[in-house]
Amino acid sequence: MRGGHLSGRLHVEEGRRSRTLSKADVPIALGGPDAAIAVPGSAAPLGWLGIAEGEVFVQPAPGAAVLCNGVRLGASHWLRDGDVLRLGPTRIETTVRADGVHLRVEQLAEANPTEPPVVLVPPPRSVRGKDEDREPSPTIQAIPYRPRAAGIDAQRGRRLSWRRLGLAGLLLPAALAVAFVVSARSIRVEIEPAPERLALRGRLPAIPLGSRILALAGPYTLVAEKAGFRRLEVRVEVSDAASQTLRYALAPLPGRLVVDAGTVEGAEVSIDGARVGLTPLSAVEVEAGEREVTVRAEGYVEFRTRVAVVGRGAEQRLEVALVPKPLTVRPVRLAPADGVLVLASDPPGAAVSVDRVWKGETPLEVAVAPGRPHEVRLTKAGHEEATLRAELRPGERREETLTLAKQLGEVRIVARPPDAQLLVDGQPQGRAEQTLQLTTVPHEIEIRREGYEAYRHTLTPRVGFPQEVRVELRSLQQVREEARPPVLHTPEGHELRLVAGGRFLLGAPRREPGSRANEAPRDVELVRTFYVATREVSNAQFRRFNASHSSGRAGEHSLDVDDYPVVRVTWQDAVAYCNWLSEREKLPPAYVQKGGGLVAVVPLSTGYRLPTEAEWERVARYVGVRAPLRYPWGAALPVPPKGGNYADRSARGLLGQVLPDYDDGFPVTAPVDGFAPNALGFFHLGDNVAEWVHDLYVISPVAAGEIPRDPTGPAQGEYHVIRGASWMNSTVTELRLSFRDYGKDPRPDLGFRIARYAE
Repeated sequence: MRGGHLSGRLHVEEGRRSRTLSKADVPIALGGPDAAIAVPGSAAPLGWLGIAEGEVFVQPAPGAAVLCNGVRLGASHWLRDGDVLRLGPTRIETTVRADGVHLRVEQLAEANPTEPPVVLVPPPRSVRGKDEDREPSPTIQAIPYRPRAAGIDAQRGRRLSWRRLGLAGLLLPAALAVAFVVSARSIRVEIEPAPERLALRGRLPAIPLGSRILALAGPYTLVAEKAGFRRLEVRVEVSDAASQTLRYALAPLPGRLVVDAGTVEGAEVSIDGARVGLTPLSAVEVEAGEREVTVRAEGYVEFRTRVAVVGRGAEQRLEVALVPKPLTVRPVRLAPADGVLVLASDPPGAAVSVDRVWKGETPLEVAVAPGRPHEVRLTKAGHEEATLRAELRPGERREETLTLAKQLGEVRIVARPPDAQLLVDGQPQGRAEQTLQLTTVPHEIEIRREGYEAYRHTLTPRVGFPQEVRVELRSLQQVREEARPPVLHTPEGHELRLVAGGRFLLGAPRREPGSRANEAPRDVELVRTFYVATREVSNAQFRRFNASHSSGRAGEHSLDVDDYPVVRVTWQDAVAYCNWLSEREKLPPAYVQKGGGLVAVVPLSTGYRLPTEAEWERVARYVGVRAPLRYPWGAALPVPPKGGNYADRSARGLLGQVLPDYDDGFPVTAPVDGFAPNALGFFHLGDNVAEWVHDLYVISPVAAGEIPRDPTGPAQGEYHVIRGASWMNSTVTELRLSFRDYGKDPRPDLGFRIARYAE
């Protein structure tokens, strides 16, 4: 059997212990803390068991020694009936039965099995369709020998020395205490009034003992505190005299005085001749003792009194009754009282003028001279004028209501979508498509519908001249998309293109030649519009962020050319560069410091970041309306001329396996735009260098039936996803755009490109 159908259960037998794991338990860690299958001596997982399309596979951790049937695994591997895994001292035998997969776990006495060494230049590998390439045959490595430590006599001597040190540690504090008592001086502290808190502080110790303090000779600071009094803090010098006395007095805090002059506001308050504010006067600080308070206000007799201020922070209140000064009234001559004309209009808000003098708007009361006629005129925009003649007796009050006839104009509204709603001057009028009769004044016409940008227009109807308003509302999505620039350019020379998302299939089916177990197909949906850089980050761009970085060499060839992609960077280096770009453009960072490294902000901001795995595959594989691309150049091998920068025959001296009939002109990396872009305008997606992406790596990316929206990968993990082939790759597995790798260490063929959300 090629693989084992899980049938929902995985049976683990270890000694006399047997347990069953379900699908919910995968991925299953092999070794590390709290692992489902323990590997003695392993501080971290050496690998994991996963499931894809109902079958079980093992995936080794990068650099871990995981052997299957005696061969060290370099990639994920489908488990077959009879396969034997070896991880350090742990041996796992696989048996596939009708009720699921059985794993028999043995812990062997041999702790360090012989394993193949890591080679710098991989030997040629053969492509085996869907199965993984086999790694080189194992070789034996020597284990260094270290002699044992000294014998029993040395250990007995060390135990005696520790006992002597322990006894000395117990006697030393007692000796120091006796020395202090002998050398200390007795200090008597007398403070009036008695403080609530008293302390003698200094570099030398001071110990309170009843009413006295024991202290060594030298400088100290005496601190005393009591509620209602100022804090005492004074430098003192303890002399060599056997007995000493320190005497001090605490100064009381000021009192707080409130002055209330009743209904008289703005009266000037002075204390001891100094102006302190105006009434009503909130509490002001006043030193304790007898104080003279003076209150002056225009039109009132000056008030003066003496107040005994208690102090100590206590609040006192002074009630002041100011006496008005006497007034002298001259004789006056009375005139006839005016009449009062009370005016209203229909509609209200008409402008009123009396004898051609504007008086206000209706409703309005107007005083008019009695005994003579007055001309009253009411006007309002969109209405005809109304007039009135009125003559009132002295003191007479008369009410008048005038009606102003409307002046109307016709307005026809035609709108799309037809179910949009119409508002006139902010008032709902029903469906937008209708004909209105409006007064001949400016009106604000508003047409709106949920999910669309509202239309607003001001027009003035005219009598006898019909008007028509035609409107086609734009959706909010359309408005946002039209407002976004299709291409962004950063100050550091990056070009980013706007990409719309949508729903598509991520990964590859098992039947695709070269597919791997970690490429299980799954539906995803990208909702937020995003930008992706058309080129990989170059050495020159990265060195403006980190001037000391060098991409190094591969053989005799430099990888450090300015316009070549930066390599030998970690995922942390890449996201730190993204945050640096965000800071320079005052964008919110996409990554924050946590646990000694940078982690992604949740939810992701609009700052610069790495493309998510789904975004990378969207711009690499879905470049048209047809089926997704299998390779960067099309659907089938071989690689066409100028199809990309891969392990060609010019790299034969550097790499063990190359494309013998292909020459791209570059033995190592190429310029970041050295070949033609894809149909969306992106360079080197799937060749030149592999690329870090945003997501942490997970074996089983998503549960069956779930369609994640804007997926960003799991919340935790040790490794990050790597996408795309490089100048070091040549196999059918690696050249496919669905090829999915992972890691955490820098490589000479691994770089990155930047991305960000549009909003």
